[in-house]
Parts: sequence; structure tokens; C-alpha cells
Amino acid sequence: MARSCRGEIFESDTVGVYHCVNRCVRRAFLCGADPLTGCNYEHRRGWIRQRLEFLAGSFGLDVMAFAILSNHIHLVLRNRPDIVACWSDLEVARRWYRLCPFRKQEDGSPEEPNQYELAMLTNDPDRMAELRRRLSHPSWLMKMLCENIARRSNREDECTGRFFEGRYKMTRLLDDGAVLACMAYVDLNPIRAGLTDTLDGYLHVSIHDRLESLDDSPVDPAGWLAPIMLQSAAPREEDDLSASPEETRGKEGETFGQPMKFAMKSDAASSEVAAGTARRTSNRRPSDRGCLPMDLDEYVRLLTWLAGAERSCSERCCTGSKLPTPSRINIDANIFRNVVSNFGRLFRTVAGNPQRTRYEAIRRGRRWLQSPGASQLEVAASPIG
Repeated sequence: MARSCRGEIFESDTVGVYHCVNRCVRRAFLCGADPLTGCNYEHRRGWIRQRLEFLAGSFGLDVMAFAILSNHIHLVLRNRPDIVACWSDLEVARRWYRLCPFRKQEDGSPEEPNQYELAMLTNDPDRMAELRRRLSHPSWLMKMLCENIARRSNREDECTGRFFEGRYKMTRLLDDGAVLACMAYVDLNPIRAGLTDTLDGYLHVSIHDRLESLDDSPVDPAGWLAPIMLQSAAPREEDDLSASPEETRGKEGETFGQPMKFAMKSDAASSEVAAGTARRTSNRRPSDRGCLPMDLDEYVRLLTWLAGAERSCSERCCTGSKLPTPSRINIDANIFRNVVSNFGRLFRTVAGNPQRTRYEAIRRGRRWLQSPGASQLEVAASPIG
């Protein structure tokens, strides 16, 4: 079966959450020590992290989780077209020139654009509309991340040619259970790969930065990541799944049959964020919108339990136990552990419960979508009314 076009998966005008993965070709080593050649590429992890932080401060995309492994990269991204739409033309032009400068300094950093270079963009409405679309598109972030790392790696290896696979994998996360499972899957990847036994034992994963942010440090190392705690205190709405897709389509913050909840909902704070929040955070992230209906301590307790289950918990001792999660989310421990451990195999281009997966198929004009883990996710993590 042919792979789905990413244009079908991604909606440019709707706030959504996406899991993106890109791998190296020919089993090449992106980072770490290559046992076949004896070369050590550990320093490239720093390249990727620095580039990610730079891109997070330039794009209208929230980086919710990341993991840099030996031959691939995991990202959980939330596009924010609502924020990009509030940026002035001058702000859009400055951000784009920061990404694609005409002139560079001696150290390779972009030169500040002059008024004439900015006017070349701001005086072209069609070009500005295209740049707004690009600045909230995950594919452009992945392109600028992977192209930069590929060029530097090829220069270091004194070779040419493709470094990453031609197409990165994208999975759309439709509901709160899918977002929680995917973020846990990404944050636990180093433990699953045997690179560490603890949450803070591996430097190049988002949970390490979040744990470091708990220290009394003048610089927040996780300041470029989207916060864990959802800021909105509004009560959770009941799913209006009785309405038809045509009735629900077009409502603010909604897609087919599903209210856009904590991970995807665009709220009134967006205008404030667009007006100045990004500047107050030193352009390290586009917004202060949170990811999950839980605080960082609760999320860490969940990951700690899952990490222990990965190492030593048997099927029998996990069955029927409850995970240390907020009361608003009911999680079946054994099934949720299986969903997190096998997330990459259970979900293809879409992750969510069966009903929301069906609505996503309708949006794409299909009769069904391949999502083997949908029923397990529905049982493992279901919202409590």
C-alpha cells in the first residue's frame, strides 16, 4: 500500500499536534559512536539541539517533545497558524530572513536585514501569505533542521549525497490520550534503547530539559519547549460526537466531531502571545500554551512508573493497577504501557480513539484509516466526564 501524502495528514489552517520522525539512510550514524567505523559523532547531538532551539524561536510551531537518538530524531510539534496570523508583516519578514538570510556574519550567523531587504518581502502580499504558511508548517521546520545537519555532517565526513531519508514520517495526534502516549513514547525512547536507566540520565531528550528546569537556575533550559501544564483553567467539555462532521466542521477550535481540547485548542491567550509573549521569553518559543492537563510533577511520576515497567514490571503485576496520573484521566496501566512501548508500530499516519479516527478518515475523503492501536488507546486512556 502506498504511503499517505503528508498533504492529507497536515491541515495548514487548523491547530494540530503531529509526531515527526526522520532517520539516516544506509544505517549511517547520526550521533554517538559507530561500532563499524570506530568514529564518534557524539558532538552532533549538540548541533541538533542548538538548531532545534533556534528554529523553535523562529517558527510558529510549539516543540512539545523531542529525542535525539543514534540514527533518528523524534519531534512532537504543534502548529500555530493562529499566532502566525497575528504577526505583523514586518515580524514575518524578520523571522524569515533569520531562517534564510541574504547575508551572514563571519561565524555563519545571519546578519540583521536592512529596510530594503525587508521591503522586498513586505511589499509582496502573495509572498507574505506564503511565508506565513511556511512558518507554521512542520515540513519546513524539518527541512531546515535536516538540511543544516546533513550539510555539516557531509562536510565533516568529506562526502556528498543524501544523509536523511527522503521522506520523514508524520503521525497526526487526534486526542488527549494520543498526545500523552506519544510524548511519553518520545521521552522514554533513550531508556527503551538502553542508553540510560533514569529519566535524567540522557541529555538530549525533552524530559531531561524539563527536569533541569526545576532547579533554581537563572536560565531555564526548557524555556524553548512548550510548557507541560495546560494554562487554561476552563472545565473540559464533553465530546460532541453526536453531531455530524459537516455540523462540527468550521467551529473555532474543532475538527471533525472532536472538540479541540488541551493539546490543540486555540484560546484567547493567542493574541497576547502574538503581541509580546515570544519577546518576553527571548524568542525561545512562539507561545506559552501548555501540552497536557497535568503539571510537570504528575507527568514525571507517570514516566517514572512507565520506565520502571519497561525494565522490570511483569504483565501480571501491572494488570488492573492505576498509574499516578491526574484524576481527570483514567488510565489502564497494562494497556497504556503497551500503547506507549509500541506507539510507532500501533499507529501509522493517525493516532486517536476509533471514533475520532473515523472522523479523520472522513476529512481525508477515505472510508477508513489504518490505525491498529486505536481501540487499545480508547481503553487505555479515556477522559473522565
